Amino acid sequence: EHEKDGLLVPAGDSAALAHAMRSLIADATLRQRLGVAAARSSARFTDEVALPQFENLYERVLDRSA
Repeated sequence: EHEKDGLLVPAGDSAALAHAMRSLIADATLRQRLGVAAARSSARFTDEVALPQFENLYERVLDRSA
């Protein structure tokens, strides 16, 4: 979610990316808040968490295609 978990910019929009980066440079509170959110989110994407989920997804896809 924009400004909650990160800063979302349209793909290929370098002006929007530059604006987002300037926002981070100028706003220490925003940097801190997004840094904390990133640390929380990264725990959901460890190998121990993500690999079983991918395995389950692949198994379901393979079952449907068989």
